[in-house]
Amino acid sequence: MVYLIETILYKYLSDVIRFTFLFFPILIAGKLIITYLGNKTKKILYFRSNASADRIIKVLKRSGMLVVTVSALRISFFNTALREIPKFKLYVSNISFVLNVILIAQIIYIFIDVALEWYACHIAAKTATGFDKEFLPLIRKGVLVIVLALSLISIMSYLGYNVVSLIATFGVASLAIGLAAQETLANMISGFVILIDRPFRVGDRIQYDNDLIGDVMEIGLRSTRILKLDNTMAIIPNSSLGKNKVINFSYPDTKIKIYIAIDIAYGSDIKKVKEVITMLAANNSSVLPEPLPQIYFRKFAENCLKLILECWINNYNNIWIIEDELHIAINEALNQREIESPYSVKKAG
Repeated sequence: MVYLIETILYKYLSDVIRFTFLFFPILIAGKLIITYLGNKTKKILYFRSNASADRIIKVLKRSGMLVVTVSALRISFFNTALREIPKFKLYVSNISFVLNVILIAQIIYIFIDVALEWYACHIAAKTATGFDKEFLPLIRKGVLVIVLALSLISIMSYLGYNVVSLIATFGVASLAIGLAAQETLANMISGFVILIDRPFRVGDRIQYDNDLIGDVMEIGLRSTRILKLDNTMAIIPNSSLGKNKVINFSYPDTKIKIYIAIDIAYGSDIKKVKEVITMLAANNSSVLPEPLPQIYFRKFAENCLKLILECWINNYNNIWIIEDELHIAINEALNQREIESPYSVKKAG
């Protein structure tokens, strides 16, 4: 390589100078033209859609500069005696091919990406499930990996490398990596299963493993982020979510049944108690009228009679507030009607 450069500078110095004076002016002129056209195009795109304008302009400028670079390289090279040097001609040909592959790959990826963005804005945004919105980022990443892989294979094949043996080597290496990263792969597979099976969605409130309760903020390939009720973030591996019990409070809707246990003393009028508490629940504006609130006499305990109130509320977010309201109202109503509690209270002094 050093010998080639020395030969070019010694024998073809005038051609190198000519190449330079051709290449850089073409490059600069192309840059100015692309900038001018980009500004004009930006005005048109902003008039139509602000969301995609910057992305499209950026792609057009990068693609345009690649075209200008390849054109400047070939024009400058073939208008000098440098084209008579076999190795230099080979280098220029290889560089041109690589730049062309990058250009084509970039155009293909951006075309697909813009199409996916249009789909997300105009189609997926109108669906009730939100499945497409959650799955599109994974599709984008998959498309990027495929385009990069095909581009790399094309370049290496053109440069004379044995692509088949490299793919075989990569396959063996992938197998070794897969065996060493079984847990990560299990999490990724579980992430795909969660996105397809949809036991919960972003925004749903879930209970995980009978302990953790929170709102799903993000479903990733490796883990799911859950914002707990105390405003701390829990990051749960997807494989764990797939193995353990998950309760979804948001599915099929936000309605939820609440249960309030009531203990009264032996000798109390059970029918009267049931009538009073049922009326209290029915008169609470947060309790749904359908299905009707129900109260049941569950059993005779050692020191009390056990009853339970069942009623439906519209939103699980209000469960503690409504339970608090009902507890206070039931306590006041029982005290006013002199219905005794089974638990004695010792007075101080």
